[in-house]
Amino acid sequence: LLRKRGYRKIYNRWHFFGENGEKYHPHLNVLCDGEWLTPEQLADLKGLIRHKLLKRSIAKTIGKDLEISYSYARSPKRMMHWIKYVTKASFRDIEWDEPLANALYGFHNGCFAGFWDDP
Repeated sequence: LLRKRGYRKIYNRWHFFGENGEKYHPHLNVLCDGEWLTPEQLADLKGLIRHKLLKRSIAKTIGKDLEISYSYARSPKRMMHWIKYVTKASFRDIEWDEPLANALYGFHNGCFAGFWDDP
C-alpha cells in the first residue's frame, strides 16, 4: 500500500506490549521515507490503511477501529528517536505471557520493503 503511494523505503515492526509490559497491547510501527502530509492527505492515507487492514464489517461488529498515529520528523535527532523506539524490544519478560512467548519464538519481527539502493 505504501509503495503504491510513492514511498521508497519502509520498515515495520510489531510491539506486543505497552511500555512496561503491564498489558498485552499489540501495535504495528512503520517507518518510511516521505514528506509532511496535509491533514487531507493524512486522512486519505489513514482511510486506505484502515480499509486494507480491518474489514469495515468487523470494525462495526467489534465497535472499534484501528488507531493510527502519525509523526513527521526532519531533524536527525528526532529521526534517531523514532528508529530507536521502533526497533526496541517490547516483550522483555517471558512471564508476561509465556504461551505467547513460546508461540513467537523464532518470529522475525521486522520487515524491510521498498528500494534501499541509495548511495
